[in-house]
Amino acid sequence: MAPGRIESVGRGSEPVRSARALRQRSERQVRSEFLAEGEKLVRDAIHLGAVPRAVYARRTPLDGGTLDTLIQALPSECRLYSVEDRVFDSMCDTRTPGAVAAVFSLPPRRPAAPGLALLLDGLQDPGNVGTMIRSAAACGAVSEVLCLGGADPFGPKAVRAAAAAIFVLSPTIIEPSGLPRLSDRRVIVASAHDGKAYQTFAWRLDDVLVIGSEGSGESAAIRAIATDRVTIPLAPGVESLNAAIAASILLFSVTRHK
Repeated sequence: MAPGRIESVGRGSEPVRSARALRQRSERQVRSEFLAEGEKLVRDAIHLGAVPRAVYARRTPLDGGTLDTLIQALPSECRLYSVEDRVFDSMCDTRTPGAVAAVFSLPPRRPAAPGLALLLDGLQDPGNVGTMIRSAAACGAVSEVLCLGGADPFGPKAVRAAAAAIFVLSPTIIEPSGLPRLSDRRVIVASAHDGKAYQTFAWRLDDVLVIGSEGSGESAAIRAIATDRVTIPLAPGVESLNAAIAASILLFSVTRHK
């Protein structure tokens, strides 16, 4: 690593304590920051135009010195820290983290844009949340992802599952009070059993697709504004699909109408 820009910090240092604190949702909300783990994710974020506020590198690189090129791509105002391996591991949520982690600002709320909205209603599994964000970005039909309750889309597990998509289609966290903004759009709830078959459903590109909680389905607030329901027919004996898999199937089915 280029020594001139790197500050070596230890376990009790303010930079390490600051990064470790971002594992807590309350801290992410107060500071409007989150931690992204892994050299590839940090590189991809920078390539997409995101500017890290601080970058942490383990003292013993895992990849033969390729961190130098990452460091050279960072703006001069970005703080760079070298961290002893065990301390670096304790900062990260991953059991076997890579060589780099970086602090980014939470993205500003995305302005309204034409396209499908994906609304995650009370999803509890952060891996599912991140996977849905990734599928939403990949299908090319979604203009915004809205998160109503449930797991934090900027928590470490969700960010890992979303990968670079967290920077491509950054989610917006909303409250029930924000639902009236959807009043002029169709709100389509994904349902395990009692909806119209998704293969023949007539999607509109300004629809709102709702994926409800893994255990209890959509909330009462969503049920009150829902205009339709859509179902993925399943073979006998299969009760339901994983929420992220179901969301991916439905999202890519919308692309037929683009």
